[in-house]
Amino acid sequence: MHKPAPAGTRQEQRLSAPALATPSSSLPSRPQDHRLLQQAQQLLSRGQAAPALSLLQSLGEASHSSDAQYLIGLCHQAQGQASAAVQAFANVLEREPHRIAAYVQLAHAMAQLGHQGQARAFIEQALGLFPGQAQLLHTQAQLMVQEGLLLQACKVFEHLESSGQADLPCRFEYAELLHKTRQNEPALALYERILQAAPKNLQAMNNMANVLCSLQRHQEALAVYERLLKISPKDFTALKNVATIHFMLRDFVQSYSYYQRAYHLRPQERDIAGAYWYALAFICDWHDHDKVRQQLLQDERFGQARPLTACLFTDDPARLLGHARHLAETQFKPSNVLGPLPARSAKGKIRLGYFSSDFYTHATVMLIRGLIAAHDRERFEVHAFSLQPTRADEGHHQIRGLFDHFHEVHALSDRAVALLARQQEIDIAIDLKGYTEGCRPQIFAERAAPLQVNFLGYPGSMGASFMDAIVADPYVVPPGQEAHYTEQVLRMPHCYQPNDPGRPKPTGQSPRPAELPPGAFVFCCFNNTHKISPELFACWMRILQKTPNSVLWLLKTNDAARDNLLAQAHRAGVDSARIVFAPFLPEGEHLERLSHADLFLDTFPYNAHTSASDAVWAGVPVLTRSGSSFASRVAGSILRTLGMDELITDQPSDYETLAAELAANPERLQALHRRLKAAIQDGPLYDAQDFARHLEQLLLLASKSADLTTSSAS
Repeated sequence: MHKPAPAGTRQEQRLSAPALATPSSSLPSRPQDHRLLQQAQQLLSRGQAAPALSLLQSLGEASHSSDAQYLIGLCHQAQGQASAAVQAFANVLEREPHRIAAYVQLAHAMAQLGHQGQARAFIEQALGLFPGQAQLLHTQAQLMVQEGLLLQACKVFEHLESSGQADLPCRFEYAELLHKTRQNEPALALYERILQAAPKNLQAMNNMANVLCSLQRHQEALAVYERLLKISPKDFTALKNVATIHFMLRDFVQSYSYYQRAYHLRPQERDIAGAYWYALAFICDWHDHDKVRQQLLQDERFGQARPLTACLFTDDPARLLGHARHLAETQFKPSNVLGPLPARSAKGKIRLGYFSSDFYTHATVMLIRGLIAAHDRERFEVHAFSLQPTRADEGHHQIRGLFDHFHEVHALSDRAVALLARQQEIDIAIDLKGYTEGCRPQIFAERAAPLQVNFLGYPGSMGASFMDAIVADPYVVPPGQEAHYTEQVLRMPHCYQPNDPGRPKPTGQSPRPAELPPGAFVFCCFNNTHKISPELFACWMRILQKTPNSVLWLLKTNDAARDNLLAQAHRAGVDSARIVFAPFLPEGEHLERLSHADLFLDTFPYNAHTSASDAVWAGVPVLTRSGSSFASRVAGSILRTLGMDELITDQPSDYETLAAELAANPERLQALHRRLKAAIQDGPLYDAQDFARHLEQLLLLASKSADLTTSSAS
């Protein structure tokens, strides 16, 4: 790889490669050979390495000159021919032992062959000859980064920066490394210094805004992007990043607007079609829905949408695995810097580590509270690793007190978190995030524990070699479907999703919510609106038309989604007054109001998960449609565990028919309510002790292959 040469010469020993236009003993002696050498250099600068190499090799005796050999080395490097490049650069150094650029490129060629350690040793030998030489120090730092020696690399970069020897590319690499190692304040300060020297550097603005986001300073990041977009209104990366910030701030309309602009600029760019489609789903703006979905379904490389987004537009488990594998293989590669797990001495208890960014009032906490409390403390020691800054709300205080040890690790790099888990001798690392918002899969790529388990957060395979197991059940992953999971499938006997029996229980005595018309049959769906597809909403409108005295009660996630859904209802010939929206409420209040619904209508292909557990806990039967994917079978798993299989359909027509039939048959529906109440009270769905014992047994069986007392390869 060709690295830009630093600008300026501050020390006598800081030598640069001779310019080809200047005669020297290293140049071919004939003028025509010199012209051919210049032509080759021009070809190489345009990325035409093969014709440049042919031209250089046609020089005959002149091809052995230092400059010709240097260019030959660059040509080989550009074509991935690292061994030949090493030989060419060695030839240069044999003739010109002071040529710094040849040391640099030879080291990079050695690294290209996979010999990073030898390459760094070579550069350090060169530094013995040329102490403090800036290009060599820069290369040393780059090789340290490749070896995973990030803190050592930071020290070298800091020396270059503080001594004034760092050129612009070097400063960028240093700032990016600081950001990667979560040293965000120093990274921010460095980008500010870069922008003082180059106020209109777009890359510096973009990177600085990313650092501000990492510091949760989103409005300041948006202000930086506003400056950038005034200079370059069609900057794709900036538009996409602004959209992402607005999404994080839950300003879905602005997020949609910026994703739309970015998509129209580069519709085939990685991730952009999926991000745009995901954003439009959140506001139920379906103008481009079918067109973009078709584009995503035709993507055979699986790079245009993230796995979580894919769960919304397909229930094909093979395609979902393709998206997961693509993400794992392109973005979360094991570095092996930490090496194999060290041997461990036998200890009294198995140490479980739960990793999440959601240890606050969040759906995950509502589900796992009972499980964490129910773990057998005679056999297990339970740790939490909190991946994001703590939100000190009621949910956080509840869950924090249930763990034996709570580690705040948001300020640590992924590798440092993995190292901490190793130091704590975590035996089983349980990832509660998967590929959902706030996830950090690189922790597991660095091998945090002998057994690493994908559980609860992401409903599907992570497609990653470093994840060993996934917790499922016989319904969400039926026997014979293992080929769609790279993990070992651990099947719970009942529903894989834990539930907390200690959560607030509706009294059934609260007044009917004011937004619900007296005497009306209440269909409800409290899933997030991004799970509602045009086809499903059209089905719901037909159900309302078949049941005149009924309303559809939905969660109001944002004003735009509400307005768009009401407009869709009007176009379907349904009075918009029959679409009723409910605001977000705290858990207890929400469950109380939910008990006034008659039937919960599930979404497809991404089923209700926590919201299905909410519904049945509140005594409301759930009507679902199951598909082939994990995400499309979760509500079915809940219903099967409750013994209410008749509420599981597999065709949209059956779903529609059954909803109308239940609304028209009060006695049948009341019988379902009674059965549901008994199943909740006496069945396994909300039995946290039973769930914990079965999960512990599965984890212990799976851990035998990982061998918790000896080393395990990454």
